[in-house]
Amino acid sequence: MPDLKNNLNMPMAASLQNLPFSFAHFTFHLVARERLELPEYKGSTFRGGLGHALKQVWCCRPGGRICGKCQNERFCAYSYIFETPKSFGLPTGMHAPNLPHPFVLLPPLGEYPPSGQEQRIIETGESFSFQLALFGSAIHLVESFVVAFERLGEIGIGKKQGKFRLAKVSNSDGSLVYAMGEGLPSGEEPLSSGEVVVRNYEEFVAAAQSWEGDLLTLRFLTPTHLLHHGRLAEPTFEIFLRRLLGRASELAKIHGGQPWDLDYRGIIDSAVAAVRLVNKQLQWQDWERYSNRKEQRMKFRGFVGTAAYQGQIKPLLPLIMLGQYLHIGNKTSFGMGKYEIQG
Repeated sequence: MPDLKNNLNMPMAASLQNLPFSFAHFTFHLVARERLELPEYKGSTFRGGLGHALKQVWCCRPGGRICGKCQNERFCAYSYIFETPKSFGLPTGMHAPNLPHPFVLLPPLGEYPPSGQEQRIIETGESFSFQLALFGSAIHLVESFVVAFERLGEIGIGKKQGKFRLAKVSNSDGSLVYAMGEGLPSGEEPLSSGEVVVRNYEEFVAAAQSWEGDLLTLRFLTPTHLLHHGRLAEPTFEIFLRRLLGRASELAKIHGGQPWDLDYRGIIDSAVAAVRLVNKQLQWQDWERYSNRKEQRMKFRGFVGTAAYQGQIKPLLPLIMLGQYLHIGNKTSFGMGKYEIQG
């Protein structure tokens, strides 16, 4: 095997140790008021419900279909969170009509590895939860999500529009952000019980200092759809790093207002010479959802499983640690592209 340990350009590696990025990570704790019947993968259900509830709560024209024709587009929480039109961000050179959303919603997940028998029924009185990450300027909008999910609980989700209640919201360290009293009258303010914990890139730089070894295994928990030259691709280190670096820097620029001053091409070329994919155990999954916007069923394909990389990992580890909260690939706001560092 070639010697990979000394191939990563040190100035380039050093440039990845001091990057501006802030986010907050929450757990929303829910209790079913009625029996819920949910699909195997619940990301589309929760995200679709979120959009519907946000529009009801914040939109001045909830019956309207196109935000781009609304004069309040730049000042609307729904538009910023759920549509994220280019009018909110800096010029990016992106061809898509919308910018990356400032959130990732990770729905309740089944067992790993997936068996195809994930929980679809949540009985009355049963507790369940989902996770939410907010990036940059979206962090202060957490209360918009609280109000929206309280509203969604009244509307109901799933096959039979089962109702639920939002019990509390906690930070990633377990501290309380909001606690909702049982039986509060509709429309009453939630009981605020704590402060939002804002996290920064520096914590991952500090955590990476104790890393030893040259082998890193990532476990992809939700279907991950990576494209390379327009084709569906497996996570070679080059493709993985390109997508992660591109996503993180776009989010920092658009939602944090702090562009990363990096030699992207140099970092990728250097890293590819220093790290390689040495093992993979992937399963491809197909997923289908109905798009109300396009009024048609949309098909999606992605992989889950593990990928092991070997080489000079440590300088890149803070970015990879951050990516656990950003997700990578397509449909990240649905919870797709979720991975975690294994072991």
